[in-house]
Amino acid sequence: MIDWEAVSAVGQCVGALATLGAVLVALRQSQPRVVVRAEVCDIWGEDYASGAVRRIAENRLMVTAVNVGLVPVRIVSMGLRGPRGYRSSVIHPEPDALPKTIMPGESARVWADYRKLQEKGWTRIDVAWAADSSGKIYYVSVSLRARLERWLWWKLGRLDKRMQIQQGRKASTSRSTPGGDACGRERWGDRDENGV
Repeated sequence: MIDWEAVSAVGQCVGALATLGAVLVALRQSQPRVVVRAEVCDIWGEDYASGAVRRIAENRLMVTAVNVGLVPVRIVSMGLRGPRGYRSSVIHPEPDALPKTIMPGESARVWADYRKLQEKGWTRIDVAWAADSSGKIYYVSVSLRARLERWLWWKLGRLDKRMQIQQGRKASTSRSTPGGDACGRERWGDRDENGV
């Protein structure tokens, strides 16, 4: 004989778990999600007088924050986080670039002269960050191994003006060609086919 009370209890437990899962999904979707990318590139633009595409600037560190969530996010600042004992470097954007409210699918971008940052000892670009109006800080998305290396650099590393490579990892640089996008494909925050 079937014990219908036991079947009913199991059904209630399954229903409660399904309700809990739906609530968790709804809460996760209502949170802001921002992806930060950092890349070193040349900036190309069209000359209005001649119509030719020419290089406007070389070696610019571009930090981009893209809203990949479903709610608007207000980005208030971007920069580079230094190791323990060093202050973070805030990138001062062009007028009216920040603060900026980015809707889903939109982005905010700031740039800095990468050569000047290298002279000050900043050789890592995977330490770029963007902060929203609630105080949450988003970092460049990297693999687990690179995330561990970055954490160790934050805790034990230092800015070294004589070295071009910190912790055995060279800063990613790329060059674009005229007519291409503003920056090349190689950048921190985009994983290749190997997941790094």
